[in-house]
Amino acid sequence: VQGGSGFPYMAPPMYDYLCDKEIPDILVTVDDIPNMNVRYLLTEIGKAEDSATLQDVCMADCDMVLEAGYTKPIAAMTMSNKKEILDTLRCNETKLSNYGTAICGWETRGFNC
Repeated sequence: VQGGSGFPYMAPPMYDYLCDKEIPDILVTVDDIPNMNVRYLLTEIGKAEDSATLQDVCMADCDMVLEAGYTKPIAAMTMSNKKEILDTLRCNETKLSNYGTAICGWETRGFNC
């Protein structure tokens, strides 16, 4: 709006959830993440092509990973954990974890919130 910040509104994934969109159809993109540091971390995790790189990226920012609610040992992380860590960070950063009833729906569909 005339060079200033836009009007604050609910994250699109939360709006979709509240409007009864099916959870598997809800897309949380990097652009939905307000925290620039987490955006960068998501991008770096997305680029990881092997387990060692994934572990290094997550260890470098382990505080963010742990604060998001990821509970598995980072040192034992494999590429099979990549989607789970991305989902955990996205879910936490769109503030879905602040909505108790929403959490139940997300977790029953396989998201680690």
